[in-house]
This record gives sequence, structure tokens and C-alpha cells, in this order.
Amino acid sequence: MQRDDMLARVEAAYAARRSGDLPAFADLVANDSSFSYAADQELLRGMPGAGDRAVHDAAQDLFENVELQSLERVEAVAEENRVAIMWKSTVAIPGREPFDTMFFDLWEFNDEGKIRKGTQFIDTAKFVEVMRQPA
Repeated sequence: MQRDDMLARVEAAYAARRSGDLPAFADLVANDSSFSYAADQELLRGMPGAGDRAVHDAAQDLFENVELQSLERVEAVAEENRVAIMWKSTVAIPGREPFDTMFFDLWEFNDEGKIRKGTQFIDTAKFVEVMRQPA
């Protein structure tokens, strides 16, 4: 799969996730997809999208609980059927002040060009801090 095609599909998936267009999101993702944060899962207990989950389920949970007010691609690297993207974002969690953060995604595609695996590296400490604040 070509770099530009993978980037376009990931950006379309984020646009669908941000707007709540989960049918459009589902069209981009394989049925047997998986998503996880690259972090100690015990630290992320209660974090929307946490745990080894289907990408569809994680997207629904994140749409309902974490708003990406802004999302800017900073850098991207592609190799074979994978694309790694660094993002700059302003994140809002209901009842809490928005905050700026950066995160890194590694997306893998199947032979049909659908997302089959997503791994996200986030500022775990910042998310845990914000999630623990009173709403």
C-alpha cells in the first residue's frame, strides 16, 4: 500500500471518529481489527479506549469520552503496510479543562487496505492526571 493512501485512510478514520460518523469509520477498519495503548494497562484503567479492544469499540468509547478539538499531523513515516504518525492535539475530556498534547500512532493495514491494528503512544501521565481531576 502506498504511503499517501495509508495517510489518507488514517486521516479519514480520525475525521470520522472526531465527528461521530462511526459507519464511515467502520468502512475504513477491518472487522478483526485491534487497538491498544502502548503503556502499562494498569495505569490506564478507566481511560477511554483502554485494553486490547477492537478498533471499532475503542473509537466509540473515545468519541463519547475524549474530544480531539484540534489534530495536526507533525510527521509520518511509512513502511510496507504500516504508517507511523506523530500528532499534535488539543484534547478535551468532559468536565475538565482542555489540554495540549502530542501522541504517536502506529497503524497496520490488511491486504484489502483496511486498518487492522492500531497502537497508540500517549502521554500516559498527563491523561491519568486529567482523568483524576474532579469533573
